[in-house]
Amino acid sequence: MDSAMASIFTIISSIFWLINNIAIKKKLKSICFHLGLSYLIIIFFIEVASLHLFQEWGSTLNFRAINYLLNPKESIASSKPYLLAGVNFWFLLVFIGSIYSYQKIFKVFSQKQFHDNNWLPIISCFILLFIGSRGGIQKLPIKPSIAFHSNNSLDNFVCVNKTNYLIYDHLQHRSQNISPIPLLPNWNSLLKSSTAPDTLELFEIEDFENLKVVLIILEGWSTDLSSVYNNPDQTWTPNFDQLAKNGLVFSQLYSSGFRTDQGLLAMINGISAVPSLNLMNSSSLYESAPSLFKSFHTQKFHTAFYYGGDLLFSNLAQYLASQNIDLVIGKNDFNKKLHNTEWGVADKDLVSYFLKNGNELRGKSFCTLLFQSSHSPFDFPNYKSDLSIPELYKQSVKYSDEALGHLIKNYSEEENIIYFIVSDHGSLHLQNKHYNDHDRFKVPCLIYSPLLKDTFRGKKIKQIWNHHDLAPFILSQLKINNDSFRNSISRQGAFWTTDNTYGLVTESGKIVMDRLRDKIAILDESQDSSYHANLARAYLLESIHQLNPE
Repeated sequence: MDSAMASIFTIISSIFWLINNIAIKKKLKSICFHLGLSYLIIIFFIEVASLHLFQEWGSTLNFRAINYLLNPKESIASSKPYLLAGVNFWFLLVFIGSIYSYQKIFKVFSQKQFHDNNWLPIISCFILLFIGSRGGIQKLPIKPSIAFHSNNSLDNFVCVNKTNYLIYDHLQHRSQNISPIPLLPNWNSLLKSSTAPDTLELFEIEDFENLKVVLIILEGWSTDLSSVYNNPDQTWTPNFDQLAKNGLVFSQLYSSGFRTDQGLLAMINGISAVPSLNLMNSSSLYESAPSLFKSFHTQKFHTAFYYGGDLLFSNLAQYLASQNIDLVIGKNDFNKKLHNTEWGVADKDLVSYFLKNGNELRGKSFCTLLFQSSHSPFDFPNYKSDLSIPELYKQSVKYSDEALGHLIKNYSEEENIIYFIVSDHGSLHLQNKHYNDHDRFKVPCLIYSPLLKDTFRGKKIKQIWNHHDLAPFILSQLKINNDSFRNSISRQGAFWTTDNTYGLVTESGKIVMDRLRDKIAILDESQDSSYHANLARAYLLESIHQLNPE
């Protein structure tokens, strides 16, 4: 694959070299030089960016990452903890050495003159380069998946050519096309809908016209930090844990993706994550999708969204504008003195703003608060920057937990309120899980409310759920029509996807699939491999089906 990529670059440069030698134009010689120099710079950028990105996403530079680079400030902030000074120093030395070597080599070749009787070796070289660019004389050109030989993502991405992978991924996804996808006739017949949780009646609501519903979206919390999730020694989320004692916990809720935009679309619109694509850029998708905000708006609820970050990041402003939200608050609505973190406003300041303004709401309301202080680089106020990434992450989660506790304690003296508290995705920051670990996608979630029936207090819902199950469930509990959400993924297990793998968690077992090779990557030994592999493929196909349901 490295040879194929080198052949492609060489073909382009050789064409200019050939024209230069025929025309003997100094401008063309300069073009050749700078073209080759551009290749070198681009390749080094891709290699260095991939090294840092892999630690965060488990993938090299791809289509999704390029989309996020449109917001360079946020992208740099997110990757700051992974900027390894020592590695960057060696890359810089290699880069300088490569530039020096390139200048020497170019000087030698630029002095070579073309002669009329030299056509045969020139044509032969171009033929060989063309064959090399295809990876051989086989019927189809090679694809990045040829380098994927292991169930370990690190091994695969060490072998793949990063530039080739980026180009291939971009060509596949720029038109919302996902390839390869498994061939599975009648895939939808494998999926069974289960609506049992909707039959639960959790609340005793007497004053619906003054009901306050608050959705608190935590940033990247891991269940490993909460004592509620069988971790009795963990003390990082004391407020969340205390609320759980008098609330209802979802013990097996999974995100379908690993980014905030994926979590928002799943929880608000019932849209499952799909491989590689940033669906926040697909306005036609979310504008036509059902929406928790729209459903509440139809019921005459005042709707609001509070976020301390930049609303331009990941097309968030356009997305929120399409959701019939009465009030949208972003970083620019706060005093600039509060812009004291890389991402904008810290969670405690966000909560203080909400407490000042939210308590003034009259009548029924649905408010969403999106936290962000536990996002890398974890620079909440007065943080200690000399800690390791796992320790920084723990401290940031504790800070966000304090903000959560302050909110619950001080928001609204009324008893007519329901809190849904859930993380947008899981985390790898504790560095105790691999990229395809199912528990990486398990997220904390609980319901806390004075209106919760006593029979559910301190209890757990143990059924396996996905983020996209939450919106129809919330509406059903409030006796609001949720039929528009019935096209979201059928509730039979929990589906998740990365850019190159996908997994399924069911009551009967777990499976991880390699999407590029369409093979089983990890399987519980007790499972029926054929059935669970096809079931996982069916979930992947249904998530892709969202993009074009006709």
